[in-house]
Amino acid sequence: MGPNKIGALSVTGQYWVSSIFVVQYYCYQLMIVVHQIAFLVASLLGLRRVFFGGSYIRGHKSTMENISYAIDFWSQSQMQAVFLRHEGYLGALGALMSYGDPSGENLTLEEKEPHHESAPVDGTSADEESDSNIFPYLLVNIGSGVSMIEVLQYTASLSINFLYSSHVIC
Repeated sequence: MGPNKIGALSVTGQYWVSSIFVVQYYCYQLMIVVHQIAFLVASLLGLRRVFFGGSYIRGHKSTMENISYAIDFWSQSQMQAVFLRHEGYLGALGALMSYGDPSGENLTLEEKEPHHESAPVDGTSADEESDSNIFPYLLVNIGSGVSMIEVLQYTASLSINFLYSSHVIC
């Protein structure tokens, strides 16, 4: 198993590992890789927001907090992780079209509280953000697979660049 053994030492000196622990560990490692790739892609494209959505993330507060912290740390507070509560591509894109709703009527209490604060690149406060300055951004959908889409602008025909898609079993 290598120098970094995972598990507990038994009386015989052999290491044993719970299969559930191994699966949990590798799923966690996979998530680290996914949000690091999302950060690197967003950095290469010069984007300051990364929207995360999908069934793997939805409702998992610790996963959202870990991703928020990692994106904020790697970008030195220059990039922001945002989370969607809608499933799939159409739901995620529909949520983005209503992102600039100033009344906040469509948000639940959980969505009104940020998971992790980070300063926007342009120096505006969170109160100054509107639908006119959220573009471009990176949309990462994590569910039965992982997809990354660069959304350039919102017009009558949404302009997107399909970057990456892969199915991951975890």
